[in-house]
Amino acid sequence: MKIDKNTSQKAADLVRLEHELFFKYLRVSPSYQLAHSIQVGDKSKSSVKGLIHFNEVMKTYEIVGDVFNTNFVAWWETKGHLLFEGKEFVNLSFRLNLTKDKNQEIKRIRALIDSSYHANALQESKLRIETNKIRYQTLEDRMRLLEEKAYDSLFDGPKRPGWMLLDLAEVINTKHSLRYRVKKTTTNTYERSYLTMLASRHFKEVLVLAENAALGKFPSFKKNPSKLKFDLWRVGHLEGIEARINYAPYTSKQYSDAPTQKN
Repeated sequence: MKIDKNTSQKAADLVRLEHELFFKYLRVSPSYQLAHSIQVGDKSKSSVKGLIHFNEVMKTYEIVGDVFNTNFVAWWETKGHLLFEGKEFVNLSFRLNLTKDKNQEIKRIRALIDSSYHANALQESKLRIETNKIRYQTLEDRMRLLEEKAYDSLFDGPKRPGWMLLDLAEVINTKHSLRYRVKKTTTNTYERSYLTMLASRHFKEVLVLAENAALGKFPSFKKNPSKLKFDLWRVGHLEGIEARINYAPYTSKQYSDAPTQKN
């Protein structure tokens, strides 16, 4: 994560790793992608019929906006930092009058600080990062797993076994002796099955994290009512979309009907 030297001081003071992770999970969320498609006219509002959580997703979209035709740095500089301010940091500027009594100056500065805390208490930030025990490394590992699976869906196909994906991505800190694309034998059946189970479980966790982000709750493993699934083709193209944001605006129609590519 790199914030440009020309970024406002306020944006630079506020930025943290969890803000970038929130941005990444929001981009891959099926619910948030659907909200964007409706907002830009690619899909009708009838697409959300039966999705009881979607009003909350649209509220998040109204706050955060388009995260597809941009990258994190640009979004954070222009909009993102404004959504989280008010509960993080505030810059105070004051001058000490050394001709006055020290205790008087301390009292005056304390009053300035108290005033800032009071104003801050009245100003609710539009978004907040959840306070819990979910580690940054967990969030990054789950995202890497999704990215590898999305990449595989473009080239190797979506039916690739989970243990192969784990062996390739090395995103889960689990010891195993399997080699890449090793054939099934009686001695490695258990290990293959275990890694496949682990990949499946972690993949489901990525989806929960992404869909909760669309509800404005991040990071959270709390069960949510969404029944949507990842569009792996769309996820696989996110980096390419970001790389050419100055040349071709994104719409979901670009990839919705595209066939899966093979090597």
